[in-house]
Amino acid sequence: MKITFGKYDGKTLEQILLTDPAYVRQILSVSDPDDDLKAVIAEAWRMIELFEAKPLTGMCYKINCGKAATRIFLYIGSPALTFWCDKCDPYSRGATQGKLREVKEYLDVEDYVARYFKGRKSDLQVIFRAVLEAKEGPKPVTERAAKAFFS
Repeated sequence: MKITFGKYDGKTLEQILLTDPAYVRQILSVSDPDDDLKAVIAEAWRMIELFEAKPLTGMCYKINCGKAATRIFLYIGSPALTFWCDKCDPYSRGATQGKLREVKEYLDVEDYVARYFKGRKSDLQVIFRAVLEAKEGPKPVTERAAKAFFS
């Protein structure tokens, strides 16, 4: 779907979803969208569901676990991701209790950066790119690659 407004006029929604989650949040939070924007919002939510359904490709961070990762955690204030399976405790590697944040959904990355990195776009790009890579997202995010990721 091509965007026909704003700074991404002419770009595809697929590309925007994979490169600028803060902008996606802005679109999703418009309180009284016109019909065109309503269609973009509906399609964005559909694609977010597809994004969230993509499996992680890494293995659980726990030594000797050997299971595929199903969850992503960040240590508060750190951009480094750790990957865990559903069975292992992410605190088992020595993290201080209460200092890990799980990234469960697409918008969780933007929330995390807003809360712990003052919303810095550079940090959002680094962390979101790492999540995208963990889901075997395209690199670079071209229009064709973004469409293929969501198909």
